[in-house]
Amino acid sequence: MGLGLGLGGVGLYWVATTVYGAMAYRSETAQIASQEARERVSEVADAVEDYRSEVGACPTIGEDLVGHGLLEQSPRDPWGRNLVFVCSETRIVVVSSGPDGAPGTDDDVRETR
Repeated sequence: MGLGLGLGGVGLYWVATTVYGAMAYRSETAQIASQEARERVSEVADAVEDYRSEVGACPTIGEDLVGHGLLEQSPRDPWGRNLVFVCSETRIVVVSSGPDGAPGTDDDVRETR
């Protein structure tokens, strides 16, 4: 009976460390993706500012930024979704809906200039 309990304990330990390791990996991966999203949002905000300076209007779609050579590819976040940008006369807002993909939630990545 002692051997069975010992093996059971080893099994539980292995499961616990594997689950904890997977959770830590996901957390680290999520942090990296969120940092990439912040960098990408900032890069797109720069491109929108440059486009507005050159053209005199806000770009209507991401391909406008690509077509003017301001970005190499369509503006997407690390989760593969299009970044949203809105301009007014005094402000530019660029938003990623974050890892959950739902706009207007706490995990959104936003830059306002």
